[in-house]
Order: sequence, then structure tokens, then C-alpha cells
Amino acid sequence: MKKPMKKKVILFATIIGLCLSACGNNGLSRLGEQGYHYYTPDSESQTEEATEVSSLEHLYLIVAIDTIEEKLQVYSYDNGMQYQYHYGLNTNFLDKYGNTESAANFTPGRVVWIGEVNDDGQLKELGISDQVWEYDDITRFETNPEEGQLEIADSLYSYGDEAITFSDEEQVEFSSITEDDTLSVVGIGKKILSVNITTGHGTLQLANTDLFEGSFIQLGSKIFALITKDMEMDLPEGTYQLTVANDGWGGTTEIEIVRGKTTNVDLDSIKGEGPKYGEVLFAIDVLDAVLYIDGQKVDYSEPIRLKYGKHSLSVVTEEYDTWERTLYVNSAEATVLITISDEESDSETTENSQTSEASEATESTESADSTQSTETESTDYGDLSEYLSDYLSTLSSLL
Repeated sequence: MKKPMKKKVILFATIIGLCLSACGNNGLSRLGEQGYHYYTPDSESQTEEATEVSSLEHLYLIVAIDTIEEKLQVYSYDNGMQYQYHYGLNTNFLDKYGNTESAANFTPGRVVWIGEVNDDGQLKELGISDQVWEYDDITRFETNPEEGQLEIADSLYSYGDEAITFSDEEQVEFSSITEDDTLSVVGIGKKILSVNITTGHGTLQLANTDLFEGSFIQLGSKIFALITKDMEMDLPEGTYQLTVANDGWGGTTEIEIVRGKTTNVDLDSIKGEGPKYGEVLFAIDVLDAVLYIDGQKVDYSEPIRLKYGKHSLSVVTEEYDTWERTLYVNSAEATVLITISDEESDSETTENSQTSEASEATESTESADSTQSTETESTDYGDLSEYLSDYLSTLSSLL
């Protein structure tokens, strides 16, 4: 049988050239001769807004973010188009002062600048813009959806067709805001760029983060964030399983986020006694594949004992290019399914069809904690099936 030609898989930022369709006062649109349409109550305001447009050059509004797939969608103020980018462990997230910021704070509605993309197709830098203002915890306001206006305290702002309102990271109608809500608003001059309805949110505040900084916090199955010093996160109210792990230390605790309240978590109280280890079973879909963990060749026919924290993975085969990832172990047991052939096939299909969607090589993992079970897809891995239905959560991230 003729071997498939070796093919280098390069992950690149997906650029989706789609205009967002206008939807009342909810959508982002390209209208008018200059590609934009703004609410302009008078000629003086019109001149002011023309200056504001110039200030938004090369800036983007985050419209959606996927922390599992590590990608975000943004709206460009330069051309009214929507783009999709990938980020990863090596992406440098910065606040508006140029200081390191948690990726968890890059939420829909925030205005950012975008840096270069590295050879693996990931953003090198992503920063909060200092060209816009952000007001949080607004309770004194009035809305006038018919006129496209939002009054904050005693100041009147325009809410045009290009502005967007979010609630729990979902886009909603501007008219859905009620007087009982609390808002976070982003704007420039007298123009509203985005509104976040934060009613139903609380704050998670971490203490004694030193041991886990540079590692990850996991909240449930959907929220993963890089831990920074004494970080805080805005979260929807509810109950979460919080997990941290690094350098052999780690643990899990249940927390409750209460509306309008701050939940404090001391990471020293859950780190446990170290070092801790997880039993990780690897299943690779290519015969005779060689697995290296932290640069050492390993026998993966049985579960491998790995210290809590980050580990480098690489798989070498005769048929495909070297597969590399960073594995984050934060559980006592886990199974990692490495599907190299599917990733190469997906990449080839993407290139041949010349679509704008990026070919993203992904690692399939299935997880459950001690109180949850996760259904798994029917995959023929023989005796591995018993491991696929009961193990603790382990996060794998792209290098």
C-alpha cells in the first residue's frame, strides 16, 4: 500500500469574511456610503462621531469566545466584517495598561486590538483597547430603544445599529433590558459599542495563587482560565466544581456564585498534600505510533502515572507529521484519545475545498468527576472501553 504523502498541518487563524446581518438594534452591520450607519441626533454629534470612527481603526469587538476550542470571533471596525482567531497557551493577554491579564476577562462585548499570528496559527498577543471607556455595575440608567439611546446617570449616549447587547455571552435585544438589571457598558465618546447585562452574575476571587500561577483553573466542564496572581472572574450565578493543579499539587472543591456577591477561594485550602499523580491511559488511532511524554519515550499499553500539572506530549509515526500538545493533568484518572488520522484528513479536506474555516487538530477527551458520568462515543478500542466511561476530568490544550 502506498503511504500517504507527509503533509505539514499548520493551524492558522480563521478569517471568516462574513458581514454580520443587522437585526433591529441587535446586529452589527455595514450601512451607508462609508460602510457604517450611526445614530446622529444633530450635525455637531455627527462630527464628533466621525472622530470616534477614526479612533476605532484596527480595533475589534469580541462577539463570541469558545474557551474549550480556544477560539474567538470578533467584529472589525475597519470594514464591518467578522473574523475568527485561535489562541493558546502561548498567547499573551494584556490589559489596557499592557500588563498580563487573564484570558477569562476577554469576554463578549470588550473591544480589543489583535497582534500577530505565530507559525502554529495562534495569536501572539491580544489586548484590551485603551481607546474606549468601560463602565461597570451601572444601575442608574434609562433606555430608549425607539430612538437608539441609553442614558447613564445624566449623560445621554447613542446606541446605533452596529452596537450589540449581551446577556450570559448570548446576544439579546437592546429592548430586553429592564430597570432591575445591572449593566456593563463599553463605548467611545458618546457612542455605545456594547452592553452587557450582568444581572445574575457574581465574582470569584482567588487568594494564595502563587503555587498555581501559570497553570489553569477549571470550573465545571466549560470554563478554563489561566491563573494569574490573586485573579478574579465574573461568572454567572450557580454552583461549580472548581479544580486546580500544578507541579504535583491540586484539588477540587464545590463553590457557589451568588448574584452580586464575591465568592472567595483560598487555593491553599484545596491544594492538598503533594505530590499528586493521575493515571492516564492513551489511545492512539495509528498503529506503531511512538508516544513521548516530557521528551521521554513511554509504553502506553497501560495507564501512565503522571504528576498533576502540565506535560508535553508528542506522537511520532511513519505516515504523519509529528503530533504535539500540552496535557494538563488535574485528576486521579483519565483517558486521552489521540486521533491523528482524522486530523490530517480534516486538514486535507479543508485545503481542497478552499474554505475559510481553519483546520484545527483536536484531541478528543471524555471526562467525568466523581459525581458525574459521561457518555462516550462508540469507538473500537477493544479492552479500553472500561476506561472511557468513568474517569476524572483532565484538560488538554494546544501548544
